[in-house]
Amino acid sequence: MERAVLAEGIGFAVLNLMSDNPGMRWDIETTRQTIGYAPADGAAPVVTETIKQDERVGHEMRNTIERLDDLLRQRRW
Repeated sequence: MERAVLAEGIGFAVLNLMSDNPGMRWDIETTRQTIGYAPADGAAPVVTETIKQDERVGHEMRNTIERLDDLLRQRRW
């Protein structure tokens, strides 16, 4: 947090400030490059069956929406 607050020459940036956890969903490379952030710790991700199910449902929903979008774009209104 200190690096983000004291960073100079950065007008505005949206950055991920978190530990360097293996397998995490969020990339912190831009944060490293922008403000020189180097997390000192990390932890293994915890992925429960509920999280796995939620991710499967989310992917299915995205695929359904993309297929529907493709179909609607092909129609002439």
